[in-house]
This record gives sequence, structure tokens and C-alpha cells, in this order.
Amino acid sequence: RIREIILNSNTPQEVISNTKFEVSYDRIFCFSPQGKLIALPKNSTVIDFAFAVHSDIGKNCSGAKINGTFSSLKTTLQNGDQVEIMKSQNFQVQDWWLDIVTTNKAKMEIKKFLTRNKIEEKIKVVKYILAKHIGTM
Repeated sequence: RIREIILNSNTPQEVISNTKFEVSYDRIFCFSPQGKLIALPKNSTVIDFAFAVHSDIGKNCSGAKINGTFSSLKTTLQNGDQVEIMKSQNFQVQDWWLDIVTTNKAKMEIKKFLTRNKIEEKIKVVKYILAKHIGTM
């Protein structure tokens, strides 16, 4: 029945208004531009949505369009929002993202990425020091 409603509705708002099922107060339901329904905890942000769609989308998330309007990564999503994630290869995970995400998946992926970056930076420093030291021998 819900699938029928989704297929026969023109907008995400229509889907929400046409469905009569109970929605838990601690969850929100948002849509991708293709109409995929994504369930998230209340107070989730654009970043949570991006990581819910796919880890690669989350780690390169630079912004979003919510219901056709450009929004920042800090924007808290509302029930029925249609969210289109903007990506950039030049824009990557930031430390402050941990302060605004609510989902465990987003937190875990952000921490993993930040840890990997710190290790890579340490390796670069060690290589530089070794190159300098070997060059002076």
C-alpha cells in the first residue's frame, strides 16, 4: 500500500500527507531526488543523510539542496524533506562534523576518515625527516 502511495504521488509532501501510518517521534523520513526514502533519527543533518546514502557521498559532501534550496551542511532535516547532496572531490571530512551528526554510521565513518588522514600525515612527516637525514649523510 505504501509503495502504491509513493509511486502515485508527485511530491514528497504528498507522500507524507497521503500515508496514515504512525511515525515515531524520534525518527524523520527524507527523500533522495530519485524518491528513495531514508529514515534518520530526529535532529539529523545533511551530513547524516549523505552518509546514510553512501560512505563515499558522505566523505565528499560539500552542501545540499533541501526541497530545491541550497543549504549548509549544518542544516537539520525535517520530515518529508527532499535532499540532494552536493559533492566535491576537493571537499573532505572535517573535525567539526562530529559535533553535528547524530547517526552512529556518520560518526564512525568520520572518525575512520580522520584517523586515516592523521596516519597519512605522520607518514609524510617521517618520510620528510628521513629524506633530510639521509641527504645529510
